[in-house]
Amino acid sequence: MTSTNSKASGKKAQPKKTVTSIISKAAKEAGNLIFSPKSKEVENRYSVPARLWKGFGQAGQKVFNGTMDQTIKNQEFINDPKAPKIPEAQWKCICWNIACSAAWEAKKI
Repeated sequence: MTSTNSKASGKKAQPKKTVTSIISKAAKEAGNLIFSPKSKEVENRYSVPARLWKGFGQAGQKVFNGTMDQTIKNQEFINDPKAPKIPEAQWKCICWNIACSAAWEAKKI
């Protein structure tokens, strides 16, 4: 008989995602990115228009990428759990707005 218990099967149990764990991970990643040694260029992974991208500055660019990475894949932790799921195109727009706001704030630091 096969056991589904992670201890019995030798597999490490995946930690449960919580809002706090997601925010902590994003903050840690953003901190590492912002305060890491400056590189020549930050990859524009989300095709931000060049003028806007350059206006963020390097710290803002890193924050934009990190914010998009975390918000796009975690809709269920950001919105009210009782709210209906937002369609993908609309959710990406919301994430974009959040990431832009975060990038502009990072530029002020």
